[in-house]
Amino acid sequence: MRRLVVVVLLALSASGLACNQGGRPFRRPVCPRPPAVRYGANSEAGGTFTHDGVTLYYEVYGAGDPLLIVHFNGGSIADVGAQIDHFRKGYKVIAMDSRDHRKSGDSPDKLTYEKMTDDLAALLDHLKTGPVDVLGWSDGGIEALLLGIRHPAKVKKIVAMAANLNPSDKALRPDILDLIRQSMAAVPAADRDTPRGQRELKVIGMMLEEPNIEAKALEAITAPTLVEQAGLPSRIRPRTPS
Repeated sequence: MRRLVVVVLLALSASGLACNQGGRPFRRPVCPRPPAVRYGANSEAGGTFTHDGVTLYYEVYGAGDPLLIVHFNGGSIADVGAQIDHFRKGYKVIAMDSRDHRKSGDSPDKLTYEKMTDDLAALLDHLKTGPVDVLGWSDGGIEALLLGIRHPAKVKKIVAMAANLNPSDKALRPDILDLIRQSMAAVPAADRDTPRGQRELKVIGMMLEEPNIEAKALEAITAPTLVEQAGLPSRIRPRTPS
């Protein structure tokens, strides 16, 4: 666990996982990543599989012990490109666009963290990885914890950053909850009935209802786990209609 934690902290300081300063919340931030590799749009590293009726897109890089990196709400493989580029030097790095995100398909009903977590477990089965280390931020951190709860045999170590157990003001700052509501309200009326608008409302709206993890449920996690608290930078502003 020590090696993974040290490497994680070094990678975060070098590449800035929380790199959405000045960006729109719950929209793709501007993150530095090497231009030579088009993470999230690399057909040579990419593949798809279907789980629970949803086609899911993933990419795999490097060799070594498997490391699953899970992106944040509204993000994609591209948004963790700097982390992939760092860890692929010593790990077999696996990343997937969550359902209802980027290149993965849309779920026909309500989006939940449990469904996204089970998608990750299905991905590991699809790739026949065996147990993996997991690194997730925000929604990805929630899914990392749920993977340890729901699929403990698939997890060796967990690093969960900026994860919350519930959507209340006891788990999230009031200004963050306000930003989520403002982002929901800012989706243009003309877009709300389009596939893109429906996806955006579903993804953002989930954060007002999910997750609902009892603290006692964390006792089911047997893997060594590092939990890091983090918040959204104060400079960010809610999405505004274009």
